Amino acid sequence: MPSERQGAVAGLIATMQGVALVVTPVVSTALYGISRSLPFACLAALLCVLAVFFVLPSFLVARRDWH
Repeated sequence: MPSERQGAVAGLIATMQGVALVVTPVVSTALYGISRSLPFACLAALLCVLAVFFVLPSFLVARRDWH
């Protein structure tokens, strides 16, 4: 990454951390109000989606390089 963009990326990361600290408890409380297990189910689903998002591309690249 070019050095002139590093400050912008660092600011974006810090902003997303702050937003997550505000939004996550609100959303989790709302989900908990619907069902006690719903926040955990949503988190599990999110982790599965992220795992596929990050693991699948590297798996496809490794498979392509193998053939």
